[in-house]
Amino acid sequence: MPTVPNVLRGIMEPDEVNFYGGFDKMSCVLNDIGKEFGNETWLNASVIFRQGAVIILDIKDIIVAYLTGEKDRTNQLPGLFTQIMEIMTEGFILLER
Repeated sequence: MPTVPNVLRGIMEPDEVNFYGGFDKMSCVLNDIGKEFGNETWLNASVIFRQGAVIILDIKDIIVAYLTGEKDRTNQLPGLFTQIMEIMTEGFILLER
């Protein structure tokens, strides 16, 4: 489970744990087993899910910036969530093969 970002707790230090929505773990597992078994499909899916991790981090940063009053970029959230949906769809379709 992720922790609350430090800035929301009033701590002005970098977070020790970043939240990637599990996409980082999915990517790592697919990469490792893809290499182990020589499965290009799993390796390709790993790359796709890695992109999801980056987008989840962006989503978290937008929400934190909004909650701290730093900047309101919440209008970007629907597009980012759509990208996550597309990544998940593409990744799971690839894994069905």
